[in-house]
Amino acid sequence: MNIRRFEAQDMRHAMNLIRAELGEDAVILESARTADGIEVTAAIDFDPALYIKPEQPRSDLYPPTTVSRRSEGASSERLRMDMEDMERPISSYEAAAAGTVGAGNRRGTASNLPPEAHAVFTPEDDSVRCMLEARLSRLIWDDMRSRNPVAANIMRNLSRLGLTPDVVEQVMARAGDVSKLENSWSGPLKWLKESIPVTPSDLVMHGGMFAVAGPTGVGKTTTIAKLAARYALRNGIKDIALVSADNYRIGAREQLETFARIINVPVYSVPDAAKLDDTLAGLENKRLVLIDTAGMGQRDERMADQLLSLRRAAADISLLLALPANAQTETNQEIIDVFAAAKPEAAILTKVDEATSLGGALSALIRADLPLAYICDGQRVPEDLHLAVQSVGWLVKQAMDCMRDHAARIGKDEMAQRFAKVAVNA
Repeated sequence: MNIRRFEAQDMRHAMNLIRAELGEDAVILESARTADGIEVTAAIDFDPALYIKPEQPRSDLYPPTTVSRRSEGASSERLRMDMEDMERPISSYEAAAAGTVGAGNRRGTASNLPPEAHAVFTPEDDSVRCMLEARLSRLIWDDMRSRNPVAANIMRNLSRLGLTPDVVEQVMARAGDVSKLENSWSGPLKWLKESIPVTPSDLVMHGGMFAVAGPTGVGKTTTIAKLAARYALRNGIKDIALVSADNYRIGAREQLETFARIINVPVYSVPDAAKLDDTLAGLENKRLVLIDTAGMGQRDERMADQLLSLRRAAADISLLLALPANAQTETNQEIIDVFAAAKPEAAILTKVDEATSLGGALSALIRADLPLAYICDGQRVPEDLHLAVQSVGWLVKQAMDCMRDHAARIGKDEMAQRFAKVAVNA
């Protein structure tokens, strides 16, 4: 299949170029206005070189009998009808029913074609299919925008925050009818805030045994120091103990000991998982025990052993999962999936100050319905640790600030690819 793109001052000149280059059997695939006139993509669907049996050439859209009977006048009429169809508005339902390229087939489905029409598919056919899928998505999205422009604008705004399409749908479902909404930001931000799961109280302030887990480099040790200092400011230091179970990362124990000396609390080292129960049994008189787990990647095979030791511990350990705000949605989702076996009680969002977009981290939390307990946005101890239930509004504002500073505009084609399915159901 030979696909060409033509530029001309108007459609009439473009048609003349198409006839001269591709002949009367050409089919218009797409047209668009440009600053200099019009751009038209056309193709000729009959090319013997694309088929296994060149001695019996046939179109991949029409049976041989139909091809042989098309006269020159019929070909011209077909090309004219294609041009008219491209300029005619197409509803999402008609577009969704379209299964082939030609004007005569736009009103039917591929399943209605005779068996001979299903010819050998080539890479060129895949290219046409991708082009048609993009065109179809754009038509559906444009139809949705014309019917509900307020909803389309809200979806674009939420997408610019970095939220994934499925989370945007979830937030939109919370909104209900938005057709009469005057402000396309205040309402959506309120719905986003309500969609973020948070713990209802300050977990650590009530005491207990908490293990802060997560992949290497997310700031677990610093977060533990912040939690200990936060507790010490209210309740004193005599009931606090820190436990280092990180024997993999160089300097991990020394870093924790440095923080412990600053706030004057003891640090206990656990050489292996088998000694964890013995160490924790000797700390039953402490109201707050914070455990620094091993720093390793979420794909490290040793991670399973660490999670297993936490689950098998005799002590009642609550797991707090540290998630980096500066990571992509897929990375945070993978972290959540890996640690799901240990049943984390809540999450701690770290490195908020280093993120260029917060939508990915928020999407992962909303997807997993994992409550957010604390937010970290710097290295100061404990000033840069915030209680999530009190700071979720601030977190959404930070997401807005990141969008203003770093997010690019999202074009119509990208929105169409993301939300064509939503537009059909709108």
